[in-house]
Amino acid sequence: MLYFAYGSNMDLRQFCRRCPRARFVTIAMAPGYRLDFTLRSKRRRCGVANIISEQEHEVWGVVYRMLHPRDIAVLDAAEGFRGTGRRANRYDRGPLTALTPDGSVCFTDTYFGVIENAPPSSRAYLGQMIFGADHWGLPGDYRESLRRLHDGLASGR
Repeated sequence: MLYFAYGSNMDLRQFCRRCPRARFVTIAMAPGYRLDFTLRSKRRRCGVANIISEQEHEVWGVVYRMLHPRDIAVLDAAEGFRGTGRRANRYDRGPLTALTPDGSVCFTDTYFGVIENAPPSSRAYLGQMIFGADHWGLPGDYRESLRRLHDGLASGR
């Protein structure tokens, strides 16, 4: 399975702890989606990332190859996915077509979160996303948009 990570799982340190056998494939862009923070994380005590279908937007992320069923099970548990269509899911796992920087199509799975009244994200959570975006070399304008969100939390905007 190819997995498109767009939130804190872009942070290699976190992802390797969760899925040690997974391997980086490429960076990619999900056209027709926008990044939002619509889920409340009890553990992190903040809003966490989700992608929402919206034309004229795009979300960048990292594609990993999941090589072992145990890693997929650990990732499902971490994302609150208990099976397709279950009401108790925090995220549903489903297909996403992404584009690599050279324009190649990449068929992946990703997690689509439920939409709830979530608090703002935190500087720590956004910092993880920025660390991952920098590490993998996501486009500069996308990294800058993450930094603006991060800095906006610092100034109370």
